[in-house]
Amino acid sequence: MKLLGLLFNDYAAAFSDRVRETSRDLDIDAGLIRFRLFGDDDRKNAAWKASGYGKDDIYCSAVSSNPIEIWGDVREVAAGEHEGQLVINKLSVGHELIHALRIILANWSLANEDEGEPMSPDKYTEI
Repeated sequence: MKLLGLLFNDYAAAFSDRVRETSRDLDIDAGLIRFRLFGDDDRKNAAWKASGYGKDDIYCSAVSSNPIEIWGDVREVAAGEHEGQLVINKLSVGHELIHALRIILANWSLANEDEGEPMSPDKYTEI
């Protein structure tokens, strides 16, 4: 697992080396999950603090609100053929998406047809 963490950090560093901040932000409502992606760290952290979720600056975060929110960055490619194209750090947003899915599963329940009682998804070993 330590190797994967190091690779995650290497990817984040390589991503940061190839992008720049942008004036654009994305607010995408995908039903159960809302993606709040900011082109600038100052705007992201000001919005984060104004939301009441926390007082400290963030990199990426998942919030168990309704809908669940994933906060992160959108950047633009700094140079080359795709200069100016908006991109996200897929590993960072993907990491937060796993947290969001865990929140969804923890809140999910299914009535057992035999007993009529809500069941946790943790009780299912095969679906």
